[in-house]
Amino acid sequence: MVGKASLGRIRHHTAGAGACRSSRTPGPAHCPSSQSEMQDWLAGMLQKAGTRRSATKARELQLLVEGAGVMMLISGDGSYADTAATLAKRLLSA
Repeated sequence: MVGKASLGRIRHHTAGAGACRSSRTPGPAHCPSSQSEMQDWLAGMLQKAGTRRSATKARELQLLVEGAGVMMLISGDGSYADTAATLAKRLLSA
């Protein structure tokens, strides 16, 4: 299962190009430049954390993150991020 620290790194990593830093390394980190690269990065993080079906869950998480981002842009309501985080925890604990 992925812990709070890992979810924080995922949230930090997906916060936009200006926020692409790994919490484990000082200085700038590589930022994924494509959707498939983001899925690969998420799958790798999930696999390292021992998550089963890491590639499938990475795809589901990416869809969740993108959907929450779209809803925040449309509505201006940042609480979609909290809802997405709750759903991501459920997804990863399943």
